[in-house]
Amino acid sequence: MEDPVVRTFKEFMEIVKKESDRGSVLVAVSMIEEILSSLLKARLLPSLDKTDELFDIGYAPFSSFSAKIDLAYRIGCINQEVRRSCHILRKIRNDFAHATDIKGFSNYGTQDRITELLKLNKEMVSSYEELLVSKSERLETPIQNFNDFIDKFGWRFALELVFAGLAGGLKNYSFCIEPLEAAGANKPL
Repeated sequence: MEDPVVRTFKEFMEIVKKESDRGSVLVAVSMIEEILSSLLKARLLPSLDKTDELFDIGYAPFSSFSAKIDLAYRIGCINQEVRRSCHILRKIRNDFAHATDIKGFSNYGTQDRITELLKLNKEMVSSYEELLVSKSERLETPIQNFNDFIDKFGWRFALELVFAGLAGGLKNYSFCIEPLEAAGANKPL
């Protein structure tokens, strides 16, 4: 049986590679937001209504990605680095969703944000780097580091790897979530 984190990573990469530059960012962030919503719902007491009043209605306090990120951090579902990474991804998504003149991944602002993500996720990037360097030995020009990888495969693929790594990591967190208990739940009646 395949590891669920690896499966999430592979599924994620399969879905986003079919999209345009703009579509890949919008779909990837949407998928991460959905995983984050699932983490939060697993941690919190269940809603008493069919529609979750905290997440699923138009004026819900946690309907925005930003609010979900901050709540997930505040209740211990994610750490500070994941929080910061998600906010950077949210900004990239907003750039792609709202700007009419976005130049995709050739935009220096986008590249700066991706660079910030790479620096913030050094451990993940280091793992990718080891794998890429070892697997590139058969290439005419082997990859020596992640910058070589970006030069060869582009900013989009670098961002997709970060997206997929975060999605897999968030999925992994879901196995460790302990749901809250209602006040007085363990008291005899």
